[in-house]
Amino acid sequence: MRRFTLAAILLLGCPSFAHAQIFRYMAFGDSITRGNSVFDPTGQGGYPGRIDNLLGCFSPDCQVVNRGLDGEGTGAGITRLQNILDNEGPWDIVLLMEGTNDVFAEISNNTIEANLATMDTRAKNAGVDTLHGSMIHLDPESVAGMNPGMVAAVADMRNRVSNLAASRNRYFADPWTRLCPTQACFDEHYHNPPGFVGHPDPSGFDILADEFRDSIVADPIPGNVTAISPTGTIMDSTPTFIWNKESSGSATWYEFRLTRGAGTLHQQWYEEGARCSGSQCTLNLGFFSDADYTWEVRGRNPRGRSDWVSTDFTILTLLPPTEVTPLRPIGVIGDPEPAFEWDRETPIVATAYRLEVSDLGGVIFDSTQPAFVICVQSSCSFDAFDGSPLTGGDYTWRVRGSNSAGEGPWSTVEAFTFEPDLLFTDGFESGDTSTWSTTVP
Repeated sequence: MRRFTLAAILLLGCPSFAHAQIFRYMAFGDSITRGNSVFDPTGQGGYPGRIDNLLGCFSPDCQVVNRGLDGEGTGAGITRLQNILDNEGPWDIVLLMEGTNDVFAEISNNTIEANLATMDTRAKNAGVDTLHGSMIHLDPESVAGMNPGMVAAVADMRNRVSNLAASRNRYFADPWTRLCPTQACFDEHYHNPPGFVGHPDPSGFDILADEFRDSIVADPIPGNVTAISPTGTIMDSTPTFIWNKESSGSATWYEFRLTRGAGTLHQQWYEEGARCSGSQCTLNLGFFSDADYTWEVRGRNPRGRSDWVSTDFTILTLLPPTEVTPLRPIGVIGDPEPAFEWDRETPIVATAYRLEVSDLGGVIFDSTQPAFVICVQSSCSFDAFDGSPLTGGDYTWRVRGSNSAGEGPWSTVEAFTFEPDLLFTDGFESGDTSTWSTTVP
């Protein structure tokens, strides 16, 4: 789990949120989050309004929204959080600090912890990260006349919230340990109206805002990821998308978007721990049909988002045929109606073949025939000049396959010479005259 140190924010400047979509924080909790005028007469809106200013979220690029509610317990908070996630999104980060009212109502710490875990899960399911805030500590003076067990209960809950955040790899803001650990600090910053136990005054809200701010900026804004695959043309209809994490490794979530033309097929935030192992992340979304696609990934942590990294690819499960191997005719022949023969490509995917024959004046024959008509297994034979015999002379020919994915490359160009007075016309004219005997028996 990350450990946070106080950052010189004024020297660093405001974090950059220069992205198309506004980066939104939801501050969720009870009256300590709401910070109404009874506790914060400055009108700054408790700690959420102060974070807003510290982060520069008065700009158009980011926003801190106060969703605190006086008197709320964690049980009611589950339903209210879900409604806000569903109806007021999108959100990037939930700043969650609730449970003190449950302790005062003597609800068991096991129940409080389970409710906080449920809220974290609800946020996760909505693609939203959680930054947990610790309960304030209570001292004997602040609970004078109340159940003394509450002091121990709050101390126990503060440890439970810390452990919950650590077990789920969540950020954790705890000003009472780091910025205001002593009783003297508590007494200085918690001057409240009578009857309001444990509420900060304006200076206490300043401390809360500082702690949340320091937690938010503890890591740098994620850099850009590196797309690995798929790219180019692939034959896999169920591709696995692979990207390498940014060099800082600071992203806690990744948003993945898949588009086809102008339409978005899939867009969702994924928790880093669910998709990544070491420096690499993977995602498989199942089957997709042959088409052109674009996939995009960007990272996020409580500080902000990276830029989109965009990659194009094409699924083409049926590729055009590769080159065929011409066999005959070649050399000198005596058959005026030769059969043109070739071996098919590997793998065999062509559904038709185009034969082109030329003489010295140019193309004299150009025809495409279905493979099932002229081919048997891995070989093809086409009687192109059956009934239209050739005249004597020199010829060249070539052939190419095709299917619904397109045409393959032309074969090598082969040459042959037809000699009408060639001695043998009984099928022995292979084109190779080197082994012929000059003696006629």
